[in-house]
Amino acid sequence: SAFRMTGVRQVTNNVWVAWEAVPGWSYSVEAAPTVSGPWSLVPGGPTTATNVTSTVTIPMSGAQQRFIRVHLVQP
Repeated sequence: SAFRMTGVRQVTNNVWVAWEAVPGWSYSVEAAPTVSGPWSLVPGGPTTATNVTSTVTIPMSGAQQRFIRVHLVQP
């Protein structure tokens, strides 16, 4: 099935992100202040899905905006 983000919410000084996942597969999440970068891994590094939905909370660190992308690390 096609990859799909299922939720993005600002919670205090963080951004909560959710996406459809395959249990056992690993995903890396990156954030950047602009769409052209520079991109960096969010704290905590890659995450391995334990359910059909994965989530991560990203600190905003005082940024006015954040662009977020999720990559499949390994199937």
